[in-house]
Amino acid sequence: MPHEVQRLQTKHLRIVDLALEGLGAKEIASIVGMTPVGIGMLLRSPLVQAEISRRRGLSESVQDEARGLVPNEALKILQNAAVPAANVQVSLLEAEDDSIRQRASKEILERVFGPSKTQEGSSRPQIVINTETLQVLQTALQESRL
Repeated sequence: MPHEVQRLQTKHLRIVDLALEGLGAKEIASIVGMTPVGIGMLLRSPLVQAEISRRRGLSESVQDEARGLVPNEALKILQNAAVPAANVQVSLLEAEDDSIRQRASKEILERVFGPSKTQEGSSRPQIVINTETLQVLQTALQESRL
């Protein structure tokens, strides 16, 4: 007698769906009209176990893929926002308040040149820009835009 191909019936696939949703044998039995013992036997069968494993594997691969996409999408969004953010920071150089202009200047310089260390390992001295120097920098910036 030739070997028959085994496959799950629609009712069995529904039971697999319910089991993967986390329902117990009693709950599944009441939904599909079987006994809890019958559901338990069916869920332990090799064919059903293989289907459950296959679906869990698919679910995990989709979740893994989604986890990989989220950081990539977030990175793209942040990269696209970098230029407008830099423009805002540069526009603060033209603020009326001296302290805002100084903080913006300091922030830009630190972002461009970074907090580097001297050969002895100590931090570079803090950059302090007085109002006169700030005005010279602003004039140079405005002239470079022309």
